[in-house]
Amino acid sequence: MFKRSANSARSSALRAGLFALAVVTPGVALAEPQGPLVMDATYSERVPVARVAGCAVTIAGLTDNRRAPQTIGIVAGFRSIEVTADREAWFRSIIETGLRVRGFTPTVALTPEPTPALAADVAPVDADTVATEAVAAEVVAPAPGPDVLTVRVRLQSVWLASLGMNKTGSVVLHMSAAHGAQSKDGYYRGEYVSPNWASGRGEFAEHLDRTFAEALNAMAADLAPLCNGVS
Repeated sequence: MFKRSANSARSSALRAGLFALAVVTPGVALAEPQGPLVMDATYSERVPVARVAGCAVTIAGLTDNRRAPQTIGIVAGFRSIEVTADREAWFRSIIETGLRVRGFTPTVALTPEPTPALAADVAPVDADTVATEAVAAEVVAPAPGPDVLTVRVRLQSVWLASLGMNKTGSVVLHMSAAHGAQSKDGYYRGEYVSPNWASGRGEFAEHLDRTFAEALNAMAADLAPLCNGVS
């Protein structure tokens, strides 16, 4: 009868243990580190979206003040998800394409955001001047906003991750808009969950676009009533 040696038995047990480790935690078994998953340079609509009764819109501001803007997620606890190097062009494509597909005619004309005057910059006035200005304020109506619907959008947050067998995505946009006598200011959240098939770059790129689409849908719905805002 053939009898296995003790060393042979230990070697077989070791190989079985390594195989089990590779199956359960493949990332640990891989010796070489993996680079980040870099998302697409431009935004794409992945599924049909509802169009609203939109109009011409001027995109006057696009801001991304996040503290770590390049990294937007993590896969399986060890691999980062990053946006393309030209973050400004990427964010512009999200807002410009997103508004166009939903029924608007966007024009990008970025201008510095007006800053309110500081208290130290305001000259002191006497009581008579204050009283006169108070009376004038009651008589003169506030100046209307721009003749064309104008928006400023800030990317407040965005994050992708793998959670169990799923991919998760969350994004928050802040929008301020004005048109004639009307204005709107608000936050718009997009959240999306889908199966994680292989932690691939392509599937996370699609997931990111579909997460943004959720926020853009809500933003477009709030913008549409402002199309007739000229008083």
